[in-house]
Amino acid sequence: ATFLDAQTQTLIRLDNTLVAFSQNDKSYYFINLDTGNIIQKNHETLPNLFKGNAPKEYDKIVFTIDQNRIAEYTVTTDSLSTKDIVFPLEGVNLQDIFVYNRKLYSLDTNNNQIYRHNQTQTGYDKGTAWITDAGIDIKNASSLTIDGDVYVLQNNGEILKFSAGKKQPF
Repeated sequence: ATFLDAQTQTLIRLDNTLVAFSQNDKSYYFINLDTGNIIQKNHETLPNLFKGNAPKEYDKIVFTIDQNRIAEYTVTTDSLSTKDIVFPLEGVNLQDIFVYNRKLYSLDTNNNQIYRHNQTQTGYDKGTAWITDAGIDIKNASSLTIDGDVYVLQNNGEILKFSAGKKQPF
């Protein structure tokens, strides 16, 4: 099937499946890489899927659904539901998330911080401030990724590298 009315902007790999979505589309699309088959799934009850990330275990996708809330698609149940998340500071603007070693890292541009959250039964804990260097400016950041080090993409194209919470030359 072809979905000509799809308004996708983001793509995530979930094992042998690509998942395409955006905050402007009330569906998300699962594309099987082996067969090319596309399955459209509705997420009208949880609109505004903005950013997302799948851990290396490929058992779930964690999505941001607005400035300070998340949702999770679970492979075993084939379902999407909201998850709890709490932040150590008020006024969070959740710009991006990344799951690494079963911990969720959240990029908060309002508070100029990255938080590391542990998984709980109902979502993720309050998190702790991860950036320890003073004077770091990530208020114009748009994305982050992790491979052991944390990389933050600024809106102007600059990439910042952090290791153990401290900025590193890059």
